[in-house]
Amino acid sequence: MKRDYLAEKAAKKKVTREAMWILLIFIVLFLAVMFRIAWRSESAGGFFSSMPSGDDAYEIAKDYIMPTLRSSNVEFADKDYQYAKSSDSVYVIKSYFQAKDPSSGNAKTNYTVTIKYNGGTISNDRNWSLLNLQEN
Repeated sequence: MKRDYLAEKAAKKKVTREAMWILLIFIVLFLAVMFRIAWRSESAGGFFSSMPSGDDAYEIAKDYIMPTLRSSNVEFADKDYQYAKSSDSVYVIKSYFQAKDPSSGNAKTNYTVTIKYNGGTISNDRNWSLLNLQEN
């Protein structure tokens, strides 16, 4: 029986070429996943998390409080707030602000804001819904 070395060589070359294409596709997919994980961990704060943090919810809560204020000279307690995640995408923020008015002095007002994250860009307040706002 005669062996056709040229046909065997061509068959091996074809198998090798197909394996190289599969390997190349695997490498491209692997790099795409790694870049996505690296990008997401930088922007959202968590490795796989795309949910907002308590700090993000607090900043949005301040945006909802601002239109209700009577004074333009207000100082928020950025270091002294509490937050809780009551259910999936619902955040409860408790804090206070001080209105600085030269005639009446400093007035401290406590507030509680319940907001819901609807998805999308975390810093965009249009992606949040105000569920409840209480000022004491």
